[in-house]
Amino acid sequence: MSRLEQDNNNNNNNNNNNNNSANTDEALTQEEIATRTSMELRTPEELKATQQQMEEKVYQIWTVLSAFEESSAGCISEMLLHVSNGAYYDGVQMAEKFILHVEILFAAIDDLEAQMREVGDQNGNKSLQRI
Repeated sequence: MSRLEQDNNNNNNNNNNNNNSANTDEALTQEEIATRTSMELRTPEELKATQQQMEEKVYQIWTVLSAFEESSAGCISEMLLHVSNGAYYDGVQMAEKFILHVEILFAAIDDLEAQMREVGDQNGNKSLQRI
């Protein structure tokens, strides 16, 4: 039997097992779906739920980054406006506000990196390498 035929037989057996267990068990919780490895087969319902979760996360990230971008652009604009009008003290205050924005951004990036490292350690993966 060829490797392709063996893989197809294994997939069919896994599908039958998954269908049988899905019929006897209650629907999987979101945590159970999330903990399955990428090697396991997923039902269309599980894939749909995972896709919806991912879309919600992407939308939330996009919304937060867009707000951050607008706020940062406002700081820069006001800073330059104050400096061009000769209000240097106000310009420095706006620069301070912009620097705070950048500090928050880097703190969030560091936090994400730490979380990714934890997930990698829990999955038995090596720590993430810094680019």
